[in-house]
Amino acid sequence: MKLPVREFFDRFVRNPGDVGKHYDFLLGAGYVPVHMNRYVGVDLHVWVERNLGRHNYNWTGSVFWFNNEQDATLFALRWL
Repeated sequence: MKLPVREFFDRFVRNPGDVGKHYDFLLGAGYVPVHMNRYVGVDLHVWVERNLGRHNYNWTGSVFWFNNEQDATLFALRWL
């Protein structure tokens, strides 16, 4: 069973500032990216935590990561 993306990131990502390496690492581990084209603000994080749970998403720069396609789609429908 796959770890929630936030737990995976906290355990295995060694250099939080290296966004390029994060992309390949998280994608290779099976997490689903959603690319943001604009800054939305704190409301986005509040919504995600309330609707999907704090451990079920993470972000690296302008990319938000989710455990599965369903969560990524729900997020994209609301925020893109």
